[in-house]
Amino acid sequence: MGDKEKIEYDEDVRKLVAARLKTLPDGAVVSVGSDGEFTKEQVIESVLKGDEIGQKMVEIETTK
Repeated sequence: MGDKEKIEYDEDVRKLVAARLKTLPDGAVVSVGSDGEFTKEQVIESVLKGDEIGQKMVEIETTK
């Protein structure tokens, strides 16, 4: 598939994904491929900051 074009998600989309992630049970751990495992709180923070892990989570949550 080659190199993927990096997509920057706007703040509204990131907020929506963060709200969805907040519905996970407390203590939930999310595995993000080879990047490792993260707590629910870490993933939400990454999504809101828009860092690399956050971008991956937004892509996962918005892909059909």
